[in-house]
Amino acid sequence: VSYMDWQVGRVLEALDRKDLTRRTIIVFWGDHGYHLGEHHRWHKRSLFEESARAPLIVAAPGRKARGKSSRALVEFVDIYPTIAQLAGLAAPAHLEGQSMTPLLDNPGRAWKTAAFTQMHVPADNIVGRAVRTDRYRYIRWTGAHPGEEFYDHRTDPREFTNLAATQ
Repeated sequence: VSYMDWQVGRVLEALDRKDLTRRTIIVFWGDHGYHLGEHHRWHKRSLFEESARAPLIVAAPGRKARGKSSRALVEFVDIYPTIAQLAGLAAPAHLEGQSMTPLLDNPGRAWKTAAFTQMHVPADNIVGRAVRTDRYRYIRWTGAHPGEEFYDHRTDPREFTNLAATQ
């Protein structure tokens, strides 16, 4: 993490030195989260919050909320339409994502009500799909180990109590 942080810093400094920051869109994201012992896991292959949540930073010239964070639900499918809109390009109509440009001006505004995540482990014949709202995460597993999980983030933000198992 420290090495990556240093490299990003070098790129940003070079953009500043060449006076390109004011006309450059910067998007930085990771492809997944990673467990560091949570839920007794040391990898990325789960649909728990730690694995499904990923870093995303967008810096674009002229946006009002520069340097502010948002708690809004966004998905990777939203990155393409966002970059297209920021660049003044029309995004193809078939895209599933939604430009998050309005969040760059008002990070606290109302936004999506749900975000979706899925994972597939072909070797183990496991497929998992999850929907995350502001308050809940529901997971459905199919394949070799079918099942359901349901977590209330208001009372259980670390996802330790599977409410679907208590029904």
